[in-house]
Amino acid sequence: MRRTNWSLIISIAILAVTIGVIATYAIIEENGRYWQDYATELRDEYYELADFLQFLDHLRTHHYFYDEGNDLIRGAIEGMIAQTDDPWARLMTVEEYWSFADALFGSFSGLGIRVMEVDGYTIIVETIQGSPAEIAGLQPGDAIISVGNVRYDDHEFEEFIKELPGASGTVVTLEIQRASDLFYQDLTRGNIIFEEVELDTFEREDKVIGYVSVSSFGVDTQSEFSDAITELERIGIDGLIIDMRNNPGGALLTLNTMINYLLPDNRIISTIINRDGRETVQRTRGDDSYRLDVDIVTLINGNSASASELFAAAMMESGGFEVIGTTSYGKGTAQTPMHIGDNILISTIQEGLTPTGNFIEGYGVTPTIYVEMPEFHYFSPIHLGTDDILEYDMVDARIANAQLILESLGYDVTRTDGYFDASTATAVLEFQRSSKLNETGNLNPETATALSKILFAKMQNTTYDTQLSSALDFFLGYVKQ
Repeated sequence: MRRTNWSLIISIAILAVTIGVIATYAIIEENGRYWQDYATELRDEYYELADFLQFLDHLRTHHYFYDEGNDLIRGAIEGMIAQTDDPWARLMTVEEYWSFADALFGSFSGLGIRVMEVDGYTIIVETIQGSPAEIAGLQPGDAIISVGNVRYDDHEFEEFIKELPGASGTVVTLEIQRASDLFYQDLTRGNIIFEEVELDTFEREDKVIGYVSVSSFGVDTQSEFSDAITELERIGIDGLIIDMRNNPGGALLTLNTMINYLLPDNRIISTIINRDGRETVQRTRGDDSYRLDVDIVTLINGNSASASELFAAAMMESGGFEVIGTTSYGKGTAQTPMHIGDNILISTIQEGLTPTGNFIEGYGVTPTIYVEMPEFHYFSPIHLGTDDILEYDMVDARIANAQLILESLGYDVTRTDGYFDASTATAVLEFQRSSKLNETGNLNPETATALSKILFAKMQNTTYDTQLSSALDFFLGYVKQ
C-alpha cells in the first residue's frame, strides 16, 4: 500500500512540475535506494527549485516580517517574469484579464471615458458618445478626485483607474473637480460598445478620397472593415487612406484577413518566428477580383503598435504603397494567455518580421513620407487644484504648459520655460478677456481648464492634422517622397 501511494505521487509529479517539485522535496527525506535515486533524478532536473523551496520554507517559518497575508508564491512568479526581461509578459487575475480582453471584443462594461494623468490628477480626455459619462454631463478637462471611497491621493494612477470599470448596472460615485468647483456625480455603469472602424470620405478637387480609421484589431474589426470597403466601393473612390495611428494592435488573424481586401494574392504579409526558430510565412489568399483597386496611403505614429505596424509594413513592402506619419512604436512580438491556477499568465511566444525580413521589435516601422503633427499635439494640458493660483514671478512646469498653449493660440508670449513673466501675465489676461473669464492675469483653475479644453479641441480638429492633410495632398500630386 505504501508503494502504491508513492507511485501516485510520482505520476502526478511527471504531469505537473509544481506538484513534482513538492513530491521531490518530500522524497529527498525518504529512506530507500529506489526513492533516493528517483529523487536525485528529479532534483538534478529541477535543482534550482530545491533552493526555492528552502527559501520559501525559511521565510514562512523564520522571517520576522512575514505574515500569512504575504503572497510569496505570487511574488516569486512575478520575479521570474521580471527576470525574462520581457516587457509584455505579466501576471493577471482572471478578472483583470477579462477586463483587458474586453477591448478586443469591441465592448466593455464601465463609464465610457478616456483618462490621462496630468500634474498628479486623473483628467478626462474624452467621453464616448452615448456613454453613462456623456449622459451625466462629464466633460473633457474634468478631474476625477475619487471613485467611491478610493481617492487618487492614496493610489498610483494605474491602480486608481482600475476602480472605474465594473459590472453593468452598478452605481459608482465620482468626486469631480471642474475648474474651482467640486461636486459628486452618481453614474450607473453600462455596456460600452465602440466602433473599431470608422468610415469617412473627403472631396478634394475632382477626387473622392476614402478614409478608414482602425482603432484596434479586435474580433469585430474584420467584419467592420469589410463593410467599410464595400461601402467605399459603392460610393466610388479615387484613393484610400487607412489610419492606423494610436492603434495598439490585436489579433494577427484579423490583420491577415484585412490585408486580403487590399493586396493581390500570394503577397507576403509577415513572417512569424517561434522560439525554436521555425518560421511561418503569412501570405494573402483568395481571388484578386474582390480586392479594392485604388492607390492606398497608410497613416502611422509613435503609438501605432504590434499588428498595426505589421499592417503598415505589409502595405509598404508587399504593396508598394506609401506610409505617412512618424516612426511607429516598435512592438513586434505576439503574446498568448495561459490559465495557471487562479491567474492568467501573458507571455511572449512569437516575433513578427516584415515582408522583407525587417525586425519591428525595438525599431518600429519608418514611414516612406515622414510628417510630424503640429507641435501643440505634444503639449500637456494643465490642471490646478481648487485653491491653486499661479502668478507673476512664479516658476512652475504648469506655467510652461500654459505658455506653450497660449503661444499656439497666437498670444504674444516671450518665454515658455515656466517663469511667469510680464508677457505671460498679459497673455493670460487677454485670454481671460476673450474667453469671458474673470480677468485676473493669474493662472487660476478656471483659466487652466479653459486652456486645456481648447487644446483638446484643437487636437481633435482635422484642420490641424498635418499627417491627414499630407495624405490627402498626396492623391492630388502635391506630396512626393
